[in-house]
Amino acid sequence: MTKHSDSFKKFDDMPYVTEQLKVSKHQVRARINVLTGQEGDIWVCYSSSLNTSGYGDTKKEAEESFRHNLEVFCEYLLKLKAPQQQKELRSLGWESKKYARKQFSKAYVDENGELQNLTNARVQSLETTAA
Repeated sequence: MTKHSDSFKKFDDMPYVTEQLKVSKHQVRARINVLTGQEGDIWVCYSSSLNTSGYGDTKKEAEESFRHNLEVFCEYLLKLKAPQQQKELRSLGWESKKYARKQFSKAYVDENGELQNLTNARVQSLETTAA
């Protein structure tokens, strides 16, 4: 189980210009943007940078689900050996640097700049550490 003390900071309304991910032997530190909105009656939180999501009947439930799924992703990543970690992160579009960086994906934005399939949508930032 991933251990964290105050590692999940609260969602912030100001998205990061550049997302960062640092993976060390026993810890993952992430500064990522998370899309949050409603799809029908269900609330959804989604990080295109890590292909991780969460959902729930309320925004709070969706955020809690997202945090849990992010924790599971980090646990999985930490179990991999360094070459497999790099391969996994490259498959998600990350570059190998001291702090890997990836710009916010436009995959879910239509030609008018609107998020697809989500109402009341907005981008929030999340800084976290998982060890």
